Amino acid sequence: MCYAGINKRFQALAVLVGASNSGVADAFSKELKHGQPDIHNWMLRKLPLMSSKAHRWSHEMHEIAAFLERPDGAARMFEGAGALYNLVAEELQVRSHQEVLSALNDYLDS
Repeated sequence: MCYAGINKRFQALAVLVGASNSGVADAFSKELKHGQPDIHNWMLRKLPLMSSKAHRWSHEMHEIAAFLERPDGAARMFEGAGALYNLVAEELQVRSHQEVLSALNDYLDS
């Protein structure tokens, strides 16, 4: 659970920022590319794989939240990640996998 929590929670954060309407996605991607190239490259490899697993990861995030019942903040963080992965899974119900991957690649290329 610890490994999944680190690995999949980080991807949820990346998706959240990428999908944000706050206007920070481009700046975040550029900063990550220059300041943390290893993390940026990791995201380039991992995010395209995430969309097809989102339906399963949503459930896993809720399991980790239950495991981390206390402190409340940690549990809520993973509940939020679960909700985000559920949204990605729902998006795949109305958009093709290629469209979702294209949106993720556009974010990573910015």
